[in-house]
Amino acid sequence: MSKYYSSGELAKMCKITTRTVQFYDKEGLLKPSKVSEGGRRQYTESDYIELKCICLYRSLGLSLNEIKQALENGSIESIKVLINEQSSKIDNDIFQLNQRKERLCAILEQINQSGKLCVKSIDELESLTKKKQKYKKTNVMTVLWILSYCLFLMLGSLIVMPMGDFISVIFIALALVLLLALVYWHKKVNAYICPECNNKFSIGFLNDLFSPNGLKGKYLKCPLCNTRSWCNETYPD
Repeated sequence: MSKYYSSGELAKMCKITTRTVQFYDKEGLLKPSKVSEGGRRQYTESDYIELKCICLYRSLGLSLNEIKQALENGSIESIKVLINEQSSKIDNDIFQLNQRKERLCAILEQINQSGKLCVKSIDELESLTKKKQKYKKTNVMTVLWILSYCLFLMLGSLIVMPMGDFISVIFIALALVLLLALVYWHKKVNAYICPECNNKFSIGFLNDLFSPNGLKGKYLKCPLCNTRSWCNETYPD
């Protein structure tokens, strides 16, 4: 004799609510194998196995229609297609959420820097986000350039210096040109925020060359409030 489970028993076995089991019945997703004379739903072991599959598909984010399609078709290929589609949806959701997070971070950083919300439209937000993304890539390029320059100096000193004065002079001149090019690049792609008045400003080539750098930024004089302090680097306008 087959054993029957009530809606409540089946729900408890699958760790869901009785109302969920009843909802699946209403939606035609899991019909009871038998209904008692008193109108109570009764489910078999095969119903229990099918409900576990439904719970699995729901945990993967499949819709009720997609689950119904998978149960009715039952082929591996159709299930594979549904899973691939769901994976693509999740990738798109992640992309959208990452974009939203970048925009939130861009606005928050602007507020922290200037003390006010300057973005007034979606277009302005898009422009701000693009500037931040470009600046992030620029920072990576700057770090790579500095590391390459340091490596050039170390290897050059070991290889070129023993070759004689003439070669050494050429090496030093080339190192100086590369240093000036690096400073020029750094000046061009960076602006600074004064911590006292929140003014954003750019600096000249010589100022960038001779101003000290540190973990807190660059030690500069703000052109607006004339305060000398450690100013954080940021993207130029």
